[in-house]
Amino acid sequence: MRASAASITVPTSDLATDLPATLAGYKDLHRGETIVVCGCGASLNDLPNPENLITIGVNDVGRLFDPTYLVVVNSRHQFSGDRFRHVETSRARALFSHLDLGIRHPHQVRFRLGKRGGTDFSDPSVLHYTRNSPYVALCLAIHMGASRIGLIGVDFTEDHFFGATGTHHLTRELAVINREYAALAKACNAHGVELVNLSTRSRLTALPKTGIETFLADAAPANGVPTPAASIPRVFFVHYRFLSCGEVFTDGLHHAAQDLGLAYAGAYWDDPELARKVRAFRPDLVFVVHGRRFARRWASRFQDLETAVWLVDEPYEVDDTARWSGRFNTVFVNDPATLDRHTNAHYLPVAFDDTLYQPGSEERDYEVGFIGGHNDRRERMLCALAEAGLLSYVVGGPWRAPELRRLCLAENLPAAEIPDLYRRTRIVINVFRERHHFNRRGTSATSLNPRVYEALACGALVVSEPRPEVAALFPELPVFADPAGLVESVRGLLTESGRVESCLSVCRARLSGHSYHDRLRTVLRATLGAGRVPEPLPLGKLEENMTGSSTPSVAMAPASEEAPRRLPAGWHAIGPVGIGDDG
Repeated sequence: MRASAASITVPTSDLATDLPATLAGYKDLHRGETIVVCGCGASLNDLPNPENLITIGVNDVGRLFDPTYLVVVNSRHQFSGDRFRHVETSRARALFSHLDLGIRHPHQVRFRLGKRGGTDFSDPSVLHYTRNSPYVALCLAIHMGASRIGLIGVDFTEDHFFGATGTHHLTRELAVINREYAALAKACNAHGVELVNLSTRSRLTALPKTGIETFLADAAPANGVPTPAASIPRVFFVHYRFLSCGEVFTDGLHHAAQDLGLAYAGAYWDDPELARKVRAFRPDLVFVVHGRRFARRWASRFQDLETAVWLVDEPYEVDDTARWSGRFNTVFVNDPATLDRHTNAHYLPVAFDDTLYQPGSEERDYEVGFIGGHNDRRERMLCALAEAGLLSYVVGGPWRAPELRRLCLAENLPAAEIPDLYRRTRIVINVFRERHHFNRRGTSATSLNPRVYEALACGALVVSEPRPEVAALFPELPVFADPAGLVESVRGLLTESGRVESCLSVCRARLSGHSYHDRLRTVLRATLGAGRVPEPLPLGKLEENMTGSSTPSVAMAPASEEAPRRLPAGWHAIGPVGIGDDG
């Protein structure tokens, strides 16, 4: 709201709830959103309805409206008249400074100054500067992950927005400052971040000028803290570390969110900072994978948010999952056999990550292989192949039979190496899990595992045990019921190589619609409504939206400490160190 100076009071608690304590914690907090950076020039009076926007103000913009965030890089004695009183009484959600300002704002975030005119944002604990403090606020907007940044109130003309204060004291330094803003604009453009000047009267020529109404057309209003446009959902993923499949769900969902252009973040269920990270991110949806440990520790903390869980071990653990799945608003199950055991449940099969699992040009130097953990049925099937001289390798185990131990390449492979091994293999064997931990009714499993999708995606033919979902999705896939049938099927395929290629071609054509971004679209449709389901980004735009946190990685980056956005190196500081006015 706009308020007179007399009506502003010091905030006490509500504004600072669940915000990060450090600058690093704000990394990509507003990924993909529109932020308006506000100096104190006269054009600030032209900004309509700032309370409906994400704004980063400097100094005493609070005498006109309450910014979302405030940046102050001048000490108390550098403010004339009553200007510092509006810093002291700021109602911004967080106040950022490299100084101890000696004020009582409930959420002050200290940072280190970087380089004058700096444009390298690899250090999440620093903000770069010039003699003009809105530059620091722009660096904060970039740090927060904004994809569109509008600058207003940086005019270098006479007077401030609140009165006739005369000639701008940095007028003589405008040429140098203009070059510094030009370098920042170039760096932003190289990373797909739109940076424009919204002031028609500004003497800053380094940035392209855009009309305020045109620029703000895509910035939707919101209650309280602004959120991104309704067409861009915000999803927070809560991940689980699987012993058997590593990070495939983590990587797959992150790549899918990236492909769809979502605003997203993620953390593991056991992250002690999970509650704070979720609240700070302000998601439209909290999407939990697996869910058991999360439900025990956290579910009661997020009852006011839209939550969903993807149960990926059905029906093997259904007696357990059915006890706590009702704590989530929406339940997704990998196997339709247990839909009736959960409230508001939807069928969501497993999938493959089409970013990582793709055919390659590698020589297929292995004829037949298997990747997975040990169970007795797998041991029997694979031993039969090994004894017939038809098995090239196994990965996983631990295997009991000496012939399997001799063929074992590794007990475990990093997730990033599995696609490479599939690309070097002609035929991948699939034997399903057999142990039911919590399934007293003996509900039969009907669904596929990720292995079938992933191996086919890498150009390896899968020979599998039968299941209803195999017949429904890949009816041409070779299947077997016992060790003798497996040996016969594999021997026949190896002696008639044309059968492998023809069967593989048909099955690979059926992969369409089974990637993680297809599954994520289903999740968004069921939880947020069809109107919130974006189309996948075109390749060019996808490349622009990529950040360090979303590049393929086995390691999971915490939501507030994701790998830094890297802008082009080579921009150097200009002129002496010093900080000046607010525009």
